[in-house]
Amino acid sequence: MKINRIILNSARIIGLTAGFLWTFILLSGSITSNSVYNRQLTFLFLLIVANFASVILALWSEKLGGILLTTFSLTLCAFAIVIAGRNKIIAASVSGIPFLVSGILFIIYSRIKPEH
Repeated sequence: MKINRIILNSARIIGLTAGFLWTFILLSGSITSNSVYNRQLTFLFLLIVANFASVILALWSEKLGGILLTTFSLTLCAFAIVIAGRNKIIAASVSGIPFLVSGILFIIYSRIKPEH
């Protein structure tokens, strides 16, 4: 029973932390930057919003939120690999892997959670 709470709390902490950090990075970058938005930045923003919304959804529905989070995080990893010039593995690790881990943990918890 205790391991269930550890898995759930780990998924929540990892997902929310990654979501808040990426939101902060994108918002601070858009405020301080004078660059023109392009399609890549818009797509990145939409992927981050989708991942963060999936984390929020997973707080109420672990299975659905976990599935969506895993799907969107894999998309974010693929996008990072395609867009990154060098260090493609690091780009994927920093951008999508925290969301992927959180999504997998939510799915695991939804399969082993005690029924009330």
